[in-house]
Amino acid sequence: FPSHDNKLEKKEAKRDGVTPVRNSGRGKMKGDARSERFLIDYKFNALSFTLSLKNWIKLTKDAWMGGQKMPLICIKFHDGTKVGIIPWDLVEEIGLDARD
Repeated sequence: FPSHDNKLEKKEAKRDGVTPVRNSGRGKMKGDARSERFLIDYKFNALSFTLSLKNWIKLTKDAWMGGQKMPLICIKFHDGTKVGIIPWDLVEEIGLDARD
């Protein structure tokens, strides 16, 4: 995957049912896509992904400043595996042992 490809981000946003951000966050609006609850940063990687605290803090700040949204990093690996990284307080809200 290219490290930063607007076409891939737009395609993935459409697949996820969220709104792509014009110019992929390089303008006033940050992030790659938005939903009612999340500011989404898409990452396309061949085999691995590294998250730095600096990048997580930036995404969290951008999400908050962009309408008090929650940050979400969506990682898509070359084999199609898709993983989401969300703040722990959202995990606690959902519940670690959520049952219907």
